[in-house]
Amino acid sequence: MSPEDLTRSAAGFVSAPGDSYHLAELRVGLDPSNPAHSLPPIVIGDKVLDIGCGAGQTLIAACAYREPGEGGLCVSCSRRDCPTWGYGIDVDERALSLGRKWSQRMVLDKAFAESLPFADDEFDMIVSRVALAYTNLPVAAREMRRVLRPGGRLWLTLHPFSMLIHQAKEPKNWKGWLHLGYVALNGVLLHFTLRQMSLFGKCETWQTPSGMKRLLEKSGFTAVEVSSTERCFLVTAQG
Repeated sequence: MSPEDLTRSAAGFVSAPGDSYHLAELRVGLDPSNPAHSLPPIVIGDKVLDIGCGAGQTLIAACAYREPGEGGLCVSCSRRDCPTWGYGIDVDERALSLGRKWSQRMVLDKAFAESLPFADDEFDMIVSRVALAYTNLPVAAREMRRVLRPGGRLWLTLHPFSMLIHQAKEPKNWKGWLHLGYVALNGVLLHFTLRQMSLFGKCETWQTPSGMKRLLEKSGFTAVEVSSTERCFLVTAQG
């Protein structure tokens, strides 16, 4: 099946405007020819946690058990015998609801990155696609290290400063400029002190490669490496 056929199956479950974002991300994940395509290297036997999973689109697209076809338990997959290997958490209940329709194999629950509802050393791999920019990163990093088994793998995509420049070009009111200023200062604070501040109970930052490397190493990760992707930068590490 082509990426168009695969996402056509997924589109049948889309019923709200916000669902379109997750459908578009699933389309990118299922299409290796797309310039924005980038997936974590999940292998058979991994137990994987996706932080900020949305509708589970990254887990579905990266599934190592995938056999495209009709009538399967996950979107556009014909297999019925693969194990429950993929777990996702998000704060968006609407996205999680869509994901539960797309897959009956993924375990998707509402939870926060700063307080992961899992046991120590539970996962072989943790992935997160640009979601950690909206968390208290120092706390989330410690939680990720706690639930990742020794030697397990970390795969993150994050927001560079160029994202902030792009947002500055968009029309906004004074509240928008206030928020943008907060994000800008918070990113500087995170880079130099490995700390950040919240605004009205919420967190958002931009990140630097060197700042993330220092933060992850402080949190107990090893072999931290950084590389660039089309829209963000990629960080990998080991537990």
